[in-house]
Amino acid sequence: MYAYTISETKFIFHLPMLTHPQNKKHKFILTTILFLGFIIGLIVSITKDKNTQLPNQDSIQIALQEQLHTNVHIEIEKQTETHARGAVRFVDEPGGGIFLAVKTDTGWEVPYHGNGAIVCEDMQAYGFPENMISDCTPLASAVEIVEITDISCENDNQCETPMDYLVKSNCPYGSRCIEGKCAVVCPEGWHHFATPNEKDMIETIPPEKLLSSYADPTELENKNLPKGTFAFNESGNFYGELFVRGYITTKEIPTAFCEENCDTEQGVFLNILETGNNEFQLFLEKNRDNSYVENTPPRVMIGCHKGDNIIYFNHSDELGMKEFLISSDDTRSFLQTSSDQPSYFRLEKYTLSGGMGAPTCYSHFTEIERLLD
Repeated sequence: MYAYTISETKFIFHLPMLTHPQNKKHKFILTTILFLGFIIGLIVSITKDKNTQLPNQDSIQIALQEQLHTNVHIEIEKQTETHARGAVRFVDEPGGGIFLAVKTDTGWEVPYHGNGAIVCEDMQAYGFPENMISDCTPLASAVEIVEITDISCENDNQCETPMDYLVKSNCPYGSRCIEGKCAVVCPEGWHHFATPNEKDMIETIPPEKLLSSYADPTELENKNLPKGTFAFNESGNFYGELFVRGYITTKEIPTAFCEENCDTEQGVFLNILETGNNEFQLFLEKNRDNSYVENTPPRVMIGCHKGDNIIYFNHSDELGMKEFLISSDDTRSFLQTSSDQPSYFRLEKYTLSGGMGAPTCYSHFTEIERLLD
């Protein structure tokens, strides 16, 4: 009897005829059987190890889709039994970013996705190996420290953001434990005003230097622009309805996340001449480096011109990432406007608490319509 064990799999051969091989033929048969047993055991071992160690891609993908409220596709680039890093993209568009996933007692969770700064301390708390977060940013560089309090702490959970900051609309303030003290912080990239007086200065800018020519909301039929509801919410995100006077232009734009030899789309931009809401000036300032917003001249991208229609994607908490289509009649109406013949438009931005890399034909606004002149 010959026995061979590999990866907890035992192969036993009862070969009484070959116990004492008398010729080369018997030896050849014995060698062949043992070799085949080794190969089978090796395959079983590799398959078992792979199934045990590799993360469940479908589970991570489902977890991401639940967070983003839209269909995505992921590609795992680095992995261990409990951690994974890879690329995520929308199913029908090139936009996307990276993700970091961790396996917990309840399944796979995704503590990070998108294209923003990966905070080292946040990901280290989940036990990510160094080779998965080698491009992370230390907390002190990822946020602006607004105020360091006298409250001692050992971790972020022991710090609460003071109400005086929570009610402010110029930044989504939060709290961190930094060097043993609770600190009020503002995410990197937010244009925040140090004092309420500085924020109020925008109300005193002369109308010719601000987009809005109307200080008070008035009726639309009088050709004046109402203020609408466009503003920061309690979390520091812009949302609400906005009325503007402007006109449409188009220009070729490269596809998202392409660096060379890029395909292009015909981007559609709404050039803003006037608005009844001064908060829109803050929106432009905050998004000055955004691909879908421009300050000089002030304009916002509202989608792409394809065939007879304007199409655009928008991401919101309510609808997730969704594609919209402006009818052919309305598209013609949009494109007929010009700097000499501007028109009135109503825009509405639904609340978005998070986000990730956006598709090429993206609009910050969920609802877009031209109003009767």
